Amino acid sequence: MSKNHHHSFNCTKCWQEKWDELPGALGERRAVLLFQLSGYAHRAGQWSQSLEFAEEYLAMRLEDPARKEDQADALAAIAICYWEMNRKDEAYAHLANSLTLFREVECTYSQAWENTMCWWLYQDERYDEARDAYLLSLAHNRYVEDDQAACYDLLMIGNTYFKQEQYADSLPYFRQARTLAKSIGDKRHTAMSDFNIGEALVHLGDGFEGETYVRKALHVFELYEHQTYSAEAHKMIGMAQSVQGKYDDAVESLERAARYFGRAKNKKFDEIVATNTELAKNLRIVGRSDDAAEIERRTSTLKELIA
Repeated sequence: MSKNHHHSFNCTKCWQEKWDELPGALGERRAVLLFQLSGYAHRAGQWSQSLEFAEEYLAMRLEDPARKEDQADALAAIAICYWEMNRKDEAYAHLANSLTLFREVECTYSQAWENTMCWWLYQDERYDEARDAYLLSLAHNRYVEDDQAACYDLLMIGNTYFKQEQYADSLPYFRQARTLAKSIGDKRHTAMSDFNIGEALVHLGDGFEGETYVRKALHVFELYEHQTYSAEAHKMIGMAQSVQGKYDDAVESLERAARYFGRAKNKKFDEIVATNTELAKNLRIVGRSDDAAEIERRTSTLKELIA
């Protein structure tokens, strides 16, 4: 390892001391230093350097078959580095091996890594695999009676079906999440469940019932001043109204959604495009073709900018 690597970090005195100690360190002390330095590099976003430290740490821990939890920690650290370096196949393989070891030793904090695997699969649109992973997580969280985590698992299982346009299959999981969330007084997950139920119903053609559920969610989103969630709710209300043939109301709701998305701190450009597309469609239905054309022009420009 080149000592020049350390210049790329925002070094603290602690980092510098450990770096200076590493060349002469042996045995357990060297292993501890490697793991700590990998963590420092990780926090600095220096993935190749973090990977180098973690791989040497893993090699040392593999010398002792009994240190399975340490091996699992090292494999997980390596997996994160590969993920951030966009080497996803290697990331999945290392995290899977890590989880196997964590399960063997029944590590108390392994659920966090299980959640990471679930989320990676979901982000990568590997919905069947993500669903299986979330079902395992759900079984664990029910076993340890972590109802809040179980609510989240149920919502995510429903979302895997929703993303595959299996709206009817998503509903039982959203409804289970809602029942559980209400039973423990969890307003956030109750609202998310209401929104997901409403969204699925709208896609199934039940605009009236869908709007009813989304309005329940909107009340909570606005109570907690969550701009993006509120924007998504207004958009879905507009879609529900359009399904019901209430096109003027739909235009009003969709225009409100567009304003909310525009004011949001973290812009969700895909949602802005979807909202504008739906708005233009309804504007044409109510005879406002010029307004629709202007919306379509702006949407086209936005698509080019984010392509």
